[in-house]
Amino acid sequence: MMSTPTPRPSQLLPAARDLATLQGAVERLFQAPDASGVVEICEVLLGRLEIQGRLRWRSTDEQPGRLPRGQLDLATDPQGGRVLTLERADQSLADQAQDQLAWLGRIADTRLQQLAETSRLYEAISRLALAERLQRALYAIAEQASAERNMPDMMRALHGIISSLMYAENFYIALYDKSAESVRFPYFVDILDAEPPSPDKAIPLQDILHSITWNLLHKGRSLMGSMAELQQQCGQHLRLIGPSCEHLLGVPLRRAERTVGVIVVQSYRADMFYSQQDLELLNYVAQHVQTALERREAHIELARRVTDRTAALREANRILRQQVLQRQRGERLQAALFRIAELANSADHPEKFYATMH
Repeated sequence: MMSTPTPRPSQLLPAARDLATLQGAVERLFQAPDASGVVEICEVLLGRLEIQGRLRWRSTDEQPGRLPRGQLDLATDPQGGRVLTLERADQSLADQAQDQLAWLGRIADTRLQQLAETSRLYEAISRLALAERLQRALYAIAEQASAERNMPDMMRALHGIISSLMYAENFYIALYDKSAESVRFPYFVDILDAEPPSPDKAIPLQDILHSITWNLLHKGRSLMGSMAELQQQCGQHLRLIGPSCEHLLGVPLRRAERTVGVIVVQSYRADMFYSQQDLELLNYVAQHVQTALERREAHIELARRVTDRTAALREANRILRQQVLQRQRGERLQAALFRIAELANSADHPEKFYATMH
């Protein structure tokens, strides 16, 4: 008579009282959207397996060998740099319970690894998509520098390009003239500001003392945050000009080592804030905007010089033509006088003299 073989530990696992419920919990575990979901489902599974204890996250900095007795590591979360640990008041565990915990730990660890890999893939895709958007934006900015457009159209185009990278419903560019100690706002769009500055008006820097624009020009570094955070960044030297915003991001435009202008975006919406990524992105884009503005100014200056030179050449040509005409007229007059003198000496009769002179 053959004896019944002793089941292996892995064969003991499906022997839970409610197999269908246990299988459903395992399926839910592999559908958990995040680490918190994994913990919740593991707690359900522990209950089904009749294992008492409390799950907690511990930092990977804690040495496993120094854990108090009664604590058991189940799974590692690569994203959070932490370990899912089971704390038990009862330090002893039956062999079957130990096998069940090892089985549960492997499932949870697999799901956490999957979530980490999925997150890495999403981040890689997001970085790739952002890089493509940024590349398109930089190409568009470069095109604006050489496009046959006037300055207002170019500014509107730059606003649209930056809006494709971040929230920029409220946006302005300010240019600083150090020699005149003044600021001009060639482009200013704000949904709440009823009195935007004129694009052609130069405003003395003293008139906007301690404003956001003044601080950006004065400090030469970026500002980002709520009004309270901006107040701290500006060292209490901040004066509000215009409507108060919920969040603001401003970066300087630099030429060599000098600050020559600023770009500012701001939000009046409580649900719309700027991130460190937005700050780095706008800082990077601002360099290309400044290059485009310099190239456009160079084109305008070159066109002005060509126009002035053409006008000067046209005037010189006109004067030269007048001089040529006057000389030709003088030569004709001199020739006529010589002929009259010759006629006076050679004419036989006055009638012939007058007719020939006519």
